[in-house]
Amino acid sequence: MIALLAPLAFAAVTVTISVFLIYKYLINDHKKELTVASINDSYTPVMKPRNDGVKEMTMHIGEETFPVILGNNKLSVFVSELKKLNADCLYLGYDENTVVYCAPQLEAELNAQGVKFFSYVMGLTEENKDLNTLDNILKHFFQHGGSRKTVVVPVGGGIVANTFGLAAALLFRGIRLVQCPTTLLNAHDAAASSQKQAINHAGYKNVVGCFYKPTFAFVDTSFFSTLGETEIKAGLGELTKNAALFGGRHYDFIKDKVMEKGPMGLSGEDLREATFLGLGAKDMLLEHDPREKTIAIIFEYGHTIGHALELTQGVETSHGEGVTVGMLGASYISQRMGFMTEEDRIDHDALVFALQPKVTIPDHDFTDEVLDKVRHDNKRGYLPEREGFCPFLLLEKVGVMHSPNKYSLEFVPEDIVRDAIVHVVNQIRQGFSKCN
Repeated sequence: MIALLAPLAFAAVTVTISVFLIYKYLINDHKKELTVASINDSYTPVMKPRNDGVKEMTMHIGEETFPVILGNNKLSVFVSELKKLNADCLYLGYDENTVVYCAPQLEAELNAQGVKFFSYVMGLTEENKDLNTLDNILKHFFQHGGSRKTVVVPVGGGIVANTFGLAAALLFRGIRLVQCPTTLLNAHDAAASSQKQAINHAGYKNVVGCFYKPTFAFVDTSFFSTLGETEIKAGLGELTKNAALFGGRHYDFIKDKVMEKGPMGLSGEDLREATFLGLGAKDMLLEHDPREKTIAIIFEYGHTIGHALELTQGVETSHGEGVTVGMLGASYISQRMGFMTEEDRIDHDALVFALQPKVTIPDHDFTDEVLDKVRHDNKRGYLPEREGFCPFLLLEKVGVMHSPNKYSLEFVPEDIVRDAIVHVVNQIRQGFSKCN
């Protein structure tokens, strides 16, 4: 009997090993083939059919999902969706602009449908996205009877969304959050496509925060008609970055719309297309990298020098425009280090020049201040520190990432970083005249 069982046991072991090897070399190898390019080529957004004049897209963040509803002059639908949450009250967050241009329409609809609410108005600028404002928002919540059943609804741009989003995450260790972005940038790049909530601290951007998913987001593009040149360019700035990162349909939008019509010549339909493109970019990568730590870290492209400029005293620019200016620094570094040809750099920089970014800078030399902020950039820590080097996300050409590791981060010598900052500042002073 033992003699008969031995061959069967050997056969069973052989089959087990074979199955293991097939899994290891076929399944795992397939996983390794997952790249930004392959995801981009195969991506199709998940849409839910609706018959109330709005579009509903499912945003994926890892295994988590939430709906993003987009309409034009559809605040009645928004309030109807809010009523389904059975909140005891809504806590509306505004800034000094949205309380004037957006609150009257929204609050009229809330009153018409019998929804209780109270609100707080914060300042407009990055300086207001701090611990003091957060503390005031939290105090106001309790002073006006907020509870675990209250829903926080930020109405505005990224500063409002981030600050009130963090408040929602902290209150009772997390109460429901519904984002209502009113700017193009916040609609496609932040509130409606992210779970990152943060404030600034100690002179550095977005360093105190957490990941917290909204229950849903509602984008009413009628609010875009209230936006000025700065806000439109801020939103188009991140889309310009996406055009450089992904090429394809993202590049075609900038080429066919922005380059042809100019940033201020886009129609309402163009801006709705822009919103969906931006949402899709986030959706396709965050499903695979919800914390933006590996494959989705590329969304930080252009942000290293861009963030540093934004936080430098005397510099005035929008976030999106700052990112595009930071892209010029990144392309300078790429060519200097031999990763990008001059021809490819010219094609890359043309995307930025088409936006015509506006940046106000001081007359004096502020290179050292910008460099100090680059040294404290939030991409530090992914790789072991190297003294005298700064980690950067770089491209080889439009649509092709330079990827020396899973984070796509390259160590750049500080002397080259300094030269890149000088180059960017010279570009600003010369009105973005040419690639040099």
